[in-house]
Amino acid sequence: MTESGIDISVVIVSYNSRLHLKLSLWAVRRASAGLNAEVFVVDNASPDGTAEWVRQNAEWVELIEMPENVGFSQANNAALSRCRGEVVLLLNPDTIIAQDTLSALVAHIRENPGTGAAGVHMTNGMGEFLKESKRGYPDMKTSFFKLTQLWRLYPKSAFLNAYYIGDKSEFCVCHAPILSGACMAFSHELLEKVGGFDPEFFMYSEDIDISWRMDKASGGGNTYRGDISILHFKGQSTLRQKRYIWHFYSSALLFAQKNEFPHHNWLVNQITKVGIWVAFSFSMARCVIMGAIERNRSFVVPRRIALVTDDPERVEHLAARFRPEIEEVEFHDYSSLAELSAKSFPAIVFDTETASFASALRYMENNVRKTAYGFLDTASDACLVFYNNNCHSLVRE
Repeated sequence: MTESGIDISVVIVSYNSRLHLKLSLWAVRRASAGLNAEVFVVDNASPDGTAEWVRQNAEWVELIEMPENVGFSQANNAALSRCRGEVVLLLNPDTIIAQDTLSALVAHIRENPGTGAAGVHMTNGMGEFLKESKRGYPDMKTSFFKLTQLWRLYPKSAFLNAYYIGDKSEFCVCHAPILSGACMAFSHELLEKVGGFDPEFFMYSEDIDISWRMDKASGGGNTYRGDISILHFKGQSTLRQKRYIWHFYSSALLFAQKNEFPHHNWLVNQITKVGIWVAFSFSMARCVIMGAIERNRSFVVPRRIALVTDDPERVEHLAARFRPEIEEVEFHDYSSLAELSAKSFPAIVFDTETASFASALRYMENNVRKTAYGFLDTASDACLVFYNNNCHSLVRE
């Protein structure tokens, strides 16, 4: 433990993520029980009132307000320079962690002195495993199979799918050079050794860059903990993705120029550049097509839901609070969750203020896309339903 006596510092960078941030912060506060924790929220000049909400409703959080949207790297660095915890956790605002997530990550770092960063098993809002939870180093060969999608031919191949470490189970514990910045923990000692994020990266690939530096600087390398699960919504509408696609591929090129180009000749580097921009063009075309499709879709609030909670009193409260949109709420507790048929309800809503939330993630993984999934935060009564690769909310504020 550092001289400060703080077990863990949690850093959340937010931009226009106020509704997600509510759920994320209450989950962090619940998971902090029994730990001496400090929590930073860095707001990148969000126009949605994020900073004001944090000031009024989360006084236990240290808020850092950036004068403009400076990107993920610089915003994280603003908080990392103030962290005093023995362990530092980077966390996205669109995540919900389980009650034991923080204690499990602290234990991992303490039990493995000199280790690199630790990542976790991430599930999205539809119950799908997020493959970027564990990744190999994106050298030229690995990146070629990833960008050309050839890895999909044999997704469990260590050769073709080295990018996602395809030969390792999603639930395993293994060495993973590249982890996701959506939920990545490391020791304060390691942070001091490698420094913060490279500010050249505005967003995307910055976690790849810092992961790789931590993997090389540590004795045992980075570790993927497939036995620790969290929810990562990762829900962005296609219409918002165009500028993100640009950032993604320009950051991929920056990473290649920084880490790979010095080891290859001019011709190979030029071919790599062309490959990245060809992949960018295909992604933009897909974005346009999917945008046209999504414009013709509308979100329909589920009239009947199953509420999974260990607090039966929440059922009537929820039903009253969200009428007339939701007409019928059927109660199920977490102990009987396995018996609940996902196809029987238009939506299943999980009460996140419970020690059993980890079982909700397992249920979603076993029932991918069979229904819409919603998440209820007891403290703020924000019900977020994940649908059509986007988060739609029923909120009474």
